[in-house]
Amino acid sequence: MVKIRRAFLLPFAACLLLVFAPLWAEKGEIPTKEEGVVRFMTYNILEGGRALNRPWIHWKKGHGLSHEDRIPLIREVIQQVNPDVVFLQECNAWHENDAGKLSAFAKSVDMEGFVTSNHSPYKVALLSRLPILHHEWLEDEDPFAHNILLARLQLPGGKELQTASLHFGWWGHPDWDKAAPKERPALYDEQVQSLLGFLERHASIPLVMGGDFNHAHDQSIFQRPALYDRILELDYADLYGHLHGYDGSVRSVPPPKVIDYLFVSPPLKGHMTRCQILSAPSTYAASDHLPVWADLRVNF
Repeated sequence: MVKIRRAFLLPFAACLLLVFAPLWAEKGEIPTKEEGVVRFMTYNILEGGRALNRPWIHWKKGHGLSHEDRIPLIREVIQQVNPDVVFLQECNAWHENDAGKLSAFAKSVDMEGFVTSNHSPYKVALLSRLPILHHEWLEDEDPFAHNILLARLQLPGGKELQTASLHFGWWGHPDWDKAAPKERPALYDEQVQSLLGFLERHASIPLVMGGDFNHAHDQSIFQRPALYDRILELDYADLYGHLHGYDGSVRSVPPPKVIDYLFVSPPLKGHMTRCQILSAPSTYAASDHLPVWADLRVNF
């Protein structure tokens, strides 16, 4: 009888391994980049990676946020993904001393980078192994709390690619705290329209946008249409949702929400070969967000 069970169970276990292996790979293993591919990553690193005592940030039993300096863990996560371009959010204090912290971190992962100048402590940054031809903010007097960092990159072969790195936190608008509650929807609308206007103007060119949107895909703020849907209406694609069905990066603070995305403009829809979320022990200890990464074929 035991022999019969083993004869049955071994092939059955092998079938289960074949079925679920892709899911496990998505959780913690990163495939090697293919030739002719550029890899993008978006990652909210939680208050610049500094030491925090936040026991409520707890992914699951045995996996909580590190209470020590998390920069080495963040570096490990980035090196594990091995991206060519990284959109970073919450780079607090990375702009100080002529962006010394950003420069040191970028050098440690063999990249160059820039960090936004804004009135918010929650800075947005870009790291890149590709040549950065130009970078700027969305507007000199933009209404965004954390600003939007735009950069034009040079791809292998000489083509150019527009990128946008953002952290959408509408409550950080310069006038938010002094605005009456009934005035705040207009401030939110101002930021949404500025973002959508930028996306509409750039819909015909190759563009990759990544960041923490602070919006679940079906979330309505001030009873407005969901920002996620409004971006899709411009024919942009949420890469993970486009390739796998809806998903994204999940915050650990209850209730879990999908709020981190990589979007591409219409010309790039057919050129993304892979998009995954890294869920590994190092990511649980490094931040309260999981990184999202995607591969782009450059032969467009």
